[in-house]
Amino acid sequence: TYAEVTGLWPQSPIEARDPVMKAVAQLGPQEQTRLVEWLTNRRTWRSTRSALVDSIILMLQFERVRLGWLNSQAQAMLGRRVYIVVTEASLLAGGLGRVIQYITRAFKALGVEVVIIEPHYRKTRDRDGQVVPVEYSALAIPVTNLESLSRGFSTYVRNRAVDFAVNKGINQFEVPVYLVRDMPGPWWQRPSSYVNSLYEYGTPESPASIGEFTEFFCKAAAELIRHLESERAQKTGEGYVSPVIDANDGQALPLI
Repeated sequence: TYAEVTGLWPQSPIEARDPVMKAVAQLGPQEQTRLVEWLTNRRTWRSTRSALVDSIILMLQFERVRLGWLNSQAQAMLGRRVYIVVTEASLLAGGLGRVIQYITRAFKALGVEVVIIEPHYRKTRDRDGQVVPVEYSALAIPVTNLESLSRGFSTYVRNRAVDFAVNKGINQFEVPVYLVRDMPGPWWQRPSSYVNSLYEYGTPESPASIGEFTEFFCKAAAELIRHLESERAQKTGEGYVSPVIDANDGQALPLI
C-alpha cells in the first residue's frame, strides 16, 4: 500500500509522503471528501493510525483528527514546550510573520504548548516610509496584557555587557508571546540600542548592524529560554522533558 511504501524511508518521513500528499491536494473537493470518508470508515484506521492516512485527514479535515494526533504520531513531543524564536511574528512585514501565526495556531490546536519569542521593536515604518512607534495592542494580530518579567536579564554582545528586559503578553489566539528588548546604553556607546525597527539595520533610526542585532537577539533568547526552562523544571520535577527550539530566519539561526 502507499502507507507501507512511504514508510520505507525512515530518515525522510515527511519527504517520503510528499508525492501522495501533492496528488491528494490536487483532487477536487468532492473527491477529497469521499477519500476522507473512505479512510475514516476503514476498520483499521483507528487501530493503526497510519502516518500517511493521518496526514491526509489532517490536511483535508483538520478537526476530525487533531485530538489524539500527538499521542499517535508524535509521542516524542508529549510534555515538551516549543519555543518559536523569530524576528517577525506579531509585527508583520512579509510572509514569515503570517507563517508563524499559522504554525503556532496549528500547534496549539494539536495540543502542543507553544511560545513565541520575538524582539520588542520600538518603532517601524508606515506605508509612506515614515517612522512611527509600535503599539502592540493595536497590531493586526494584537499582543495584549503585556507585563514585564520581574527579574532583570543580561548578556554580552561583542564583549560588552548588555542588560535587557522581557515583557510577556498573549495574542488573540491565546499563544504566549515574550518580547525581548535591550536597555539602551549611554549616549557615547554605539549602537546605543540593538532592537529598534523591524528589518532595518545601520540607519540613523536603527543604528545596530544586522550582525550586532543577530548576536544580541540570539543570546538574549537563549538566556530567556534558560530561565523559563529552569522554572518549568522546578515545577515539573521528575516528569520534566527538555524543550524544542525552533529558530526562524537568518537573524535567529545562530541560536541553534
